[in-house]
Amino acid sequence: MPAFSAHYSLVRFWASVPIYEKQIGKMHGDIAVSSKNKVYVSVQGGSKAGVQMYDNKGNHLRNVPNAPTDFHGFVIRKTESGETATNKLPPAKWAPAISPPRTV
Repeated sequence: MPAFSAHYSLVRFWASVPIYEKQIGKMHGDIAVSSKNKVYVSVQGGSKAGVQMYDNKGNHLRNVPNAPTDFHGFVIRKTESGETATNKLPPAKWAPAISPPRTV
């Protein structure tokens, strides 16, 4: 029996397309959710390539500055200074803070 289980359901048309884009972009399939319910999506191609941030209603908020456009397998970890997106397996190749403390 798994130690963790979750219930997922499809929400059609959940995510909004970033401004000036026709689509969200090609995805790696990597999605992570912060402790404040911000959704981070790894996207290849287009002017919004990198890691896009959405609110829990699917509204595109911004791109994470300096995120690589070929980021695979990331998770969000709490740190003393806020939260950080890192590779799932060490060593992390990219670990910028995704938010300062208390603003995620």
